[in-house]
Amino acid sequence: MRVDSRVRVTAFGAEETLTADLVPLNVNAVLFWMVWDAKAACTEVNNFTRAVELAAQTALRDAIGRAGAAEVAIRREQLDRELKRVLAEKVALWGITILSVEVRDILLPKELQDVMSLEAQAEQRKKARIILMEAEQDICEMMDTMGRIYAENDSALRLRAMHLLYESVRETGGTIVVPSSFSEGFSDVLDDGVKDILKSAKK
Repeated sequence: MRVDSRVRVTAFGAEETLTADLVPLNVNAVLFWMVWDAKAACTEVNNFTRAVELAAQTALRDAIGRAGAAEVAIRREQLDRELKRVLAEKVALWGITILSVEVRDILLPKELQDVMSLEAQAEQRKKARIILMEAEQDICEMMDTMGRIYAENDSALRLRAMHLLYESVRETGGTIVVPSSFSEGFSDVLDDGVKDILKSAKK
């Protein structure tokens, strides 16, 4: 008997296999394996190629039956590792090594796809709202701190007002008319730089 010791590729799958939550799934996978002991492969099992394929299908069905539909669809890498571990233990006595198992397709019923899509959208909206609320909380805390500072420092409040006035004029390109009495009230607290801002705002 001749045995090819090169890496082999076997496609296998499970059709309409029920998950733990009774959802029928169609799963297709690929198995990479090789024979390392030709004598054991020929004497321990009648047809080792067929035996490996059937063992892979059985392991896949068992793994799907122990998990929920969402878990199977999301945790594909975990399913790959579980299948490799189970198959490696099963075929070791046949002189066969399992190199890797890769799940290619997981087909969910159309109705379940729609439900999971709505669930994912709701989860994303929830996360967006949480992020927005956290941002609003941070802004509120900052405004509270700034409010206490401005309440204790009237000069800082006036400087802030003049800065906002300057930014508004610079961005919009408009003209602000400032009464002379209004500007004179800042003369005792404005430094040279802020006075320049006031002059630019008048222009």
